[in-house]
Amino acid sequence: MVGALTRHPLAFSNLPRASNGTRGFFFGVYPMQSPEARSSLTWEARPLGELLRLSWPITLSTMSYSVMTLVSTLLVSRIGAAELAGVGLGGVTAFAFLCFAIGLLQATKILVAQAHGSGRREEIGRYLGASLLIATGLGLSILIAGQLAAPLLARITATD
Repeated sequence: MVGALTRHPLAFSNLPRASNGTRGFFFGVYPMQSPEARSSLTWEARPLGELLRLSWPITLSTMSYSVMTLVSTLLVSRIGAAELAGVGLGGVTAFAFLCFAIGLLQATKILVAQAHGSGRREEIGRYLGASLLIATGLGLSILIAGQLAAPLLARITATD
């Protein structure tokens, strides 16, 4: 009885062993891996190269939105100050509407990666189809919300 009381209930040795020999639990962290599983990781020796390989598409898409905003600002800045203020306000408003959709659809990457990694490739098409349906619905919702918000923003920022 004394031995059972001295062991912490979440101690590593108390965790159940998975079929691949690893022990771990999910608390917002990855399950612990055995030394054999860790030594088979191809990116362990060169993590920077693998990180760059995986991150360049996200970096490029983020930069493309910034470049698009910069080009819009440069083009409208020649027209006038009020127009430039309108583009700035419109850009911030559009980004606020898009952030929710972007965050929600990030789950697609996670679900597809998990399905791919666990060999459940038949689920990938379902996740992608559901995500496209959600993206279309969100796109239409954001379009309608933007059209409804435009007159309100024009009234708020009127400089007559």
